[in-house]
Amino acid sequence: MKNTLRVVVSFALVFGAVVLASFFITPQASSWYAALVKPDFTPPNLVFAFVWVILYVLMAFALASAWMHKVDTTFRRWSFTFTLQLGLNILWAVLFFGLHGLFLPAIDSIALWFAVIVLTVDSWDIDRLSFWLLIPYLAWMTFAMILSIAIWWVN
Repeated sequence: MKNTLRVVVSFALVFGAVVLASFFITPQASSWYAALVKPDFTPPNLVFAFVWVILYVLMAFALASAWMHKVDTTFRRWSFTFTLQLGLNILWAVLFFGLHGLFLPAIDSIALWFAVIVLTVDSWDIDRLSFWLLIPYLAWMTFAMILSIAIWWVN
């Protein structure tokens, strides 16, 4: 029962962040985004939605899996980094879609990328499954950071 609750809380936390960030993706924000000059390697909008849903599911499972192990100082530090990267993820949506910024979201994406690196690397010592579940997120964040910087650069 305790493990089931941890899975539910993990999904609630991760998808709660998704819901919060989605408030900033309005029709006005979508039309603003459509008007931006984008690099040639920008994927279609449908790809973003598809990939992010998969990544959020993997992140929730990574959190739940890591949480199944001993809750100690290492896990607390890891869960702080997990929460930090969720916050930076929400902040990116606020800065980019909510405030129509380009430079600050690019800076945020760099901070988010570093947080995801730390989160992924630190997962190795806590839970190997969490480590592997976070590798696709790290790969996508590398791409998303480059894309965010490129959008700022060309606009």
